[in-house]
Amino acid sequence: MSGIMILLTVDFFGVAVALPQIGKDLHASTETLAWTVNVYLLAFVSPMIAVGRLADIVGRRKVALVGVVVFVAASVACAAAPSDLFLIGARLVQGVGAGVIFATSLSIVNNAFPLDERPKALGIWSGVGLAGSALGPLVAGILTQEASWRWFFFLNVPIGIAVIVISLAVVEDSRDESYTGGIDWAGFVTLTLGFAPLIFGLQQGAQAGWSAPEVIIGIVVGVAILVLFVSLSSMATSRAIKSLLRPRASSMSRWTACAERSCLRSLSTPSSFLKMRESINSSCSTSFLMNKNSRWICSMV
Repeated sequence: MSGIMILLTVDFFGVAVALPQIGKDLHASTETLAWTVNVYLLAFVSPMIAVGRLADIVGRRKVALVGVVVFVAASVACAAAPSDLFLIGARLVQGVGAGVIFATSLSIVNNAFPLDERPKALGIWSGVGLAGSALGPLVAGILTQEASWRWFFFLNVPIGIAVIVISLAVVEDSRDESYTGGIDWAGFVTLTLGFAPLIFGLQQGAQAGWSAPEVIIGIVVGVAILVLFVSLSSMATSRAIKSLLRPRASSMSRWTACAERSCLRSLSTPSSFLKMRESINSSCSTSFLMNKNSRWICSMV
């Protein structure tokens, strides 16, 4: 999945080089240009924990490929942006796709290799990402000067298509086989919506000051939604425990329904934590049924 890291790091570290020309062509102010980066980071981080847990449930490769499709489609929208506001909206969607990709790619590599081969695989994954961070400004500078900044975003299209094709060919899907419950959509939504205003407030605090109204409102609203998330998760857990204490039903179907309710979990307990500035991920021990050669191809995808 290292190809995914190239896709993300080249775009993220290169866009700063293209910003002056973008501002000139779209007649955007410096503050507006800053939001093309801020909104990307906001969308990148907000859903990360919830998406990581969702991938454990429905399949990591499946979720990662959805993220690649979203990221590539948003890159096309960025390249065709007719105005600064349109570009900001496209960067928001692009950030969501990037967050989904990052939340699942390391977990896929981690689960594809046995413990003794994992350090080498993770080294390839992180090394390719570092190479992308160095190539990003260079590629952006050349394309912006020799062609157009729009071609910098179009560059994500062939890379993304190659990643999708190779992933479908050599990467097998994996999930948390021990999980038997459904998806807690209420938890997913409240966790994501809670992080969004909280991160916004923290972002603006360094610029506008911690006493600014938008900073205080963002932090308060974010914390309030996260408290709601914790409350909903506690209620779900309480219902599951009560279902275990009820007398055994005479009907097999009622017993099965009770057992299913007792297995409900919240998305608040992901098997992988991914932070913006760290490349650390803990994941389930499910491994792919792949031979040794295909495993190393997987690490390069």
